[in-house]
Amino acid sequence: MNNQTITIETLVSVPVSKAWNLWTDPNHIVKWSSASPEWHTPRAEHDLKPGGTFNYRMEAKNGSMGFDFGGVFDVVTPNEYLEYTIGDNRKVKIWFSERGDQTYISETFEAESTNPIEMQRAGWQAIMDSFKTYAEKPEGLEQIHFEIEINAKPEKVYETMLDEQHYKEWTSIFNPTSRYEGSWKKDSKMLFIGTNEKGENEGMVSRIKENIPNQYVSIEHLGMVSKGQEITTGDQVTGWAGSLENYTFLAKDEKTLLHVDMDTNQEFKSYFQDTWPKALDKLKSICESLVLIIFINLFSMQLTAQGLKSTGYAPVNGQKLYYEIQGEGSPIILLHGAFMTIHLNWAQIIPELSKTRKVIALEMQGHGHTADINRDISFPALADDVAAVMKYLKIDHADILGYSFGGTIAYQFAIQYPDLVNKLIIISSTYKSEGWQSEVRNAFQSMKPEYLDNTPLNADYISVAPDTSHWHAFLNKMLVLIKKHFDLGDEKIKSIKAPVLLIMGDNDGIDKSVLVQTYQLLGGCTVADMTGVPKSRLAIIPGQSHVSVMMETGVILSTVHSFLN
Repeated sequence: MNNQTITIETLVSVPVSKAWNLWTDPNHIVKWSSASPEWHTPRAEHDLKPGGTFNYRMEAKNGSMGFDFGGVFDVVTPNEYLEYTIGDNRKVKIWFSERGDQTYISETFEAESTNPIEMQRAGWQAIMDSFKTYAEKPEGLEQIHFEIEINAKPEKVYETMLDEQHYKEWTSIFNPTSRYEGSWKKDSKMLFIGTNEKGENEGMVSRIKENIPNQYVSIEHLGMVSKGQEITTGDQVTGWAGSLENYTFLAKDEKTLLHVDMDTNQEFKSYFQDTWPKALDKLKSICESLVLIIFINLFSMQLTAQGLKSTGYAPVNGQKLYYEIQGEGSPIILLHGAFMTIHLNWAQIIPELSKTRKVIALEMQGHGHTADINRDISFPALADDVAAVMKYLKIDHADILGYSFGGTIAYQFAIQYPDLVNKLIIISSTYKSEGWQSEVRNAFQSMKPEYLDNTPLNADYISVAPDTSHWHAFLNKMLVLIKKHFDLGDEKIKSIKAPVLLIMGDNDGIDKSVLVQTYQLLGGCTVADMTGVPKSRLAIIPGQSHVSVMMETGVILSTVHSFLN
């Protein structure tokens, strides 16, 4: 046993009777007993008398670990002294001394022999500091809690949440003109403001009490901004000055569990309970949109240029639609994903596929080499374009392969031009909005043109587009389509005559319950030993996202070759 003792102390600006109550009441203990934002005490139980036992459950907020802190009370002198023995027989002694309207608290405990002395001192002092913050919270305030799981790492959520432009977006739920002025550095002054109908700034005067990058941010609200003036004293701010608003970023696999804990009074409690969940949903959408773009960047950088046999432009439906042809044999037409070019989508597929097939890859309206025209981008119009290119190239019928956005075009084409389709291959796509998981639909709704600036998508567009200044105008047209609800119709999918191969990633954002329904509409999900193998097929590639599934070139090619042959 290590007999060395450690003493920590604090001065709390509350009377000693209140300090004692907050320190010893289990209902309060669960609200302050933690050494860091990543930890909490979800349960506290005790019998506060000599010989009485206590047990406090301490856990990491992400559920990764936890332990019981328990023992026996030896001496209990209300408002003055508390002594107890913890489970490993170490003694803890706590003194409460009245200092006018304040309370001086001194705590001495026997050190354990595993961890360094300074580490133990810092941990116990952090818990005492947490108590001080809780005890000095203004009367009439209560803490409310919100949380959300975001499919992005803490580094990305932290960066996005505090970024000036994105902050304006997710906090627009509170005020359409919401913004901040100041710095997120610890101890810096910060104004959280918006503009009223008279054009005057209103909001909060605050300071950044703590900022641990990617882990924790604590904001202390000191006053208010009213009619453009900062007010930090007087009756207007007395009731809530010193209130806290804390953000905790917890890693959970490759995701983030974001906790928001804030002090509020009864007047604003219902308002925050209504608006904070909406604001967090918007932040989630922004973060997950950015993650999708990062995946696209990583995918794009893995591609290499390939040799071509021929290229050209087909004059169809008021535009010159770019195409590339490689290989000989039965024709197969490739339809790319949104914002992509032939190179970005198919560079790894075409060389192998063209060994046995005549591959015709198209760049649809506004994409890559194909200039945009004065026409809305719609799936029926794009399907018409595919048919017109086939007529121009004198192709009577072909196999059709579409990825993502191109997969929806392929569905539409098979519905509008059934006699032109031999077989249909759909990779990570759906025929209706509900076929995407809600997280993807939310990400679509939050996307903005500038999110795609300075990406490989943008770079490839600039390198080949006939009018590079049209980038944002093109993106805006595409976003109208992407954000609009669509449904090609269950009965129309059921009526598709051609055999269909569905290739999906197991975690690609496609709702698998809708996928099963789709496969059933196409004649799948049978008991093949009794009824025979259906003409359509379903392949799910394990461990793949919407973007990474396209990197599984070998699996895709073997599955496609088997289906086509």
